[in-house]
Amino acid sequence: MPLLADRLRLQQACPFWRVLGIELIEWGAGRAVTRMPPSPLIAVSQDDQRIDPLALVGMLDDAFSNAIATVLPLNIGISTLDLRIELARSSPPEGAVTAETLIALVNDHSATAQVRASDERGLVATGTTMF
Repeated sequence: MPLLADRLRLQQACPFWRVLGIELIEWGAGRAVTRMPPSPLIAVSQDDQRIDPLALVGMLDDAFSNAIATVLPLNIGISTLDLRIELARSSPPEGAVTAETLIALVNDHSATAQVRASDERGLVATGTTMF
């Protein structure tokens, strides 16, 4: 597992992790569960401390790469080729958002994954991606 540990260190070095405050809950075997608590850096505004939907999209893009990174060798880079996010409601998330991401398919040239994100009120967003 040393390569997986090295890959995790690379993932956690991503600026998204620091700015968005992403916390890794579970990671491995084509699956990642991440959490993003609200903070002033990612708030809708000074007066509205809910998570900005654009920060949510950044978190979900990173969640996809976290899951996909669990099945790739360390020397293989990844980048988003297609990102599709469907918001479940028009209002911003309430409190922390938790995203569960699962690999759907990996081949020699690409990988696809699916995500479900929830807050304290329930489903926030779903999405698919190709890396």
